[in-house]
Amino acid sequence: MRIILFLSLVLMLLNGCSTGPVKPDPEQVAAAEAARDKMAAGDYTSAAQQFMQLADDSRGELATGYRMDAAEAYFQAGDLEQTRILLEAIEPNAEEQPVLHIRKQLLAARLALAGDNTDHALEQLQTAYPPDSQPQLQAQYHLLRARVYEQQQRILEAAAARLAADISLRNQAERSAHIEPLWETLRQLDRSQLNQLQQGAQGAAAGWLELALIEKADLTDAANLRRTLDDWQLQYPDHPAVDSILPQLRDFAQNINQAPQQIGVILPFSSAYSEAARIIRDGLMAGWYQDNNERPALRFYDAGQQNIVSVYNQAITDGADMIVGPLQKAAIKTLVGQGSITVPTLALNTYEGKPAALEAINQTQRLPLLYQFGLSPEAEAQQLAERAWFDGHAYALAMTPANEWGKRMYQAFSETFEKLGGRVLEHTTFQPGEQQFSANVQALLNIDNSEQRYKALRDQLQRSLKSEPRRRQDADFIMLASYPAAGRQIGPQLQFHRADKLPVYATSHIYGGTADRSANADMNGVMFADMPWILTPGQTAASIYQTVKNHWPDRLANSPRLYALGLDAYHLTSRLGRMALDANSHYAGVTGRLSVTRDGNIQRQLRWAQFTDGVPRILDDGKMAGRP
Repeated sequence: MRIILFLSLVLMLLNGCSTGPVKPDPEQVAAAEAARDKMAAGDYTSAAQQFMQLADDSRGELATGYRMDAAEAYFQAGDLEQTRILLEAIEPNAEEQPVLHIRKQLLAARLALAGDNTDHALEQLQTAYPPDSQPQLQAQYHLLRARVYEQQQRILEAAAARLAADISLRNQAERSAHIEPLWETLRQLDRSQLNQLQQGAQGAAAGWLELALIEKADLTDAANLRRTLDDWQLQYPDHPAVDSILPQLRDFAQNINQAPQQIGVILPFSSAYSEAARIIRDGLMAGWYQDNNERPALRFYDAGQQNIVSVYNQAITDGADMIVGPLQKAAIKTLVGQGSITVPTLALNTYEGKPAALEAINQTQRLPLLYQFGLSPEAEAQQLAERAWFDGHAYALAMTPANEWGKRMYQAFSETFEKLGGRVLEHTTFQPGEQQFSANVQALLNIDNSEQRYKALRDQLQRSLKSEPRRRQDADFIMLASYPAAGRQIGPQLQFHRADKLPVYATSHIYGGTADRSANADMNGVMFADMPWILTPGQTAASIYQTVKNHWPDRLANSPRLYALGLDAYHLTSRLGRMALDANSHYAGVTGRLSVTRDGNIQRQLRWAQFTDGVPRILDDGKMAGRP
């Protein structure tokens, strides 16, 4: 069918010049307008068919123009093959039909870009610059260049192209839609790159660049930022950023040094989680005593046996302008589901409920109302996958407990690793509390299959054979989700089965938090990610760590990571607004390098270490988990 269509198009181009009008008659004008209405309504295929009919009834440049319209409509419909066939049949003269020629080059570039062939797209654009009389085509040209450069990670060129597109866009809706991607591209540039683009810039482009430089320069002083933004608006009163980006920066200025006056801390003191609640409370109080600035009032509320909504509302009634907690996922789900969150709330766990309920809380706010901060095991498994991939490993073996926790860990790891391009070759589970891991390790390494093949061959030949079972050779590394007791048993089994050269990556759960050379020696070589509070306490909050170690050693021995969670939770309370507004803002916390997404998720980047002589040794000093 495609070949027939192509041949008919060629014949029409060769022979169709003898029939049909070369200028549109009133009926054709109406039909073309109807086709464009279909395009505007999103009915691209019908529009393409109507343009093709108009082309068949016309000749010369008119027919070529209708076929070009049809090709663009087919592209919008996602029919790339039909688009390609039409483009190959259209041969406008560059000198006599310059606009048609440019339209063809632009559409060819879009086709190349759709196929991720950015080099070919740039080749098409080299001869496709539209004249000043065609601002719409100029805008399309610059936007295409921006998309190509963005795919090639050439952000400086992409920013220049987007600034040129902003000037060319005439349609107000299109220009408004372009504001956010333009601003996000400019924000990726450093000051030297912005200064480079600023040379010779005029009008709106100069305004964009100056605004981006303001954001880079004045983020630490709220009063100075407000004054600078006022001066910028006086200079560019009609700039498109006035109604879009400027309000965001003004909100940013209001939140730079904004801190709560009273914090309501909601924890389950009278529940099965009471010990965890007390340790987190102690971490919060340690952060409070450590704070040399004007400190907020702290009031603690027990959420153990009480209705969580009533406890939350009581804290607000008592004057809390920020909430820390709750800790339990069910309590967070209840607060979100009932729409009860009315002040900035730092939950000490993750929300697991309907996304629409959370969106309903945050959608009317420039800043999130709910921030989610927890020690998520799944997030650690994802960072493990990223680290292994960035280390150059593509083929994984995975070993996890045969329980719900192990299932979640494996799912988080495998999904992330496969999205990056890796492949999990084998997944073996073991029972929690297992004492003998030989069979599990043999299954992971395919040694059991090797032995089965040996026995089958021996039985077939009916004589004794010499055999040495061999492990599989196609894997790059082993992902291990395990607590210390199992890890200390699995390590020797891997060595016994000649897998000691295979890198092993684990999460923080492999390490109990206490350097025990004799107990951990069996895990030598295992790499794992953990928080700075555990791995480098002498470098991270050294004074407070030493104080806790001297006076309350049981806090470090029992649940050191929960103590760190409370400590970081306090320090985040005065930083949440700024960090949510600035994607490049980080806090070097004791639980990791912390950042806040626009939807309020607090992400932790961990440190990597490796057991050497039974003691964790920091790897790649200064780098975090999941990053090369």
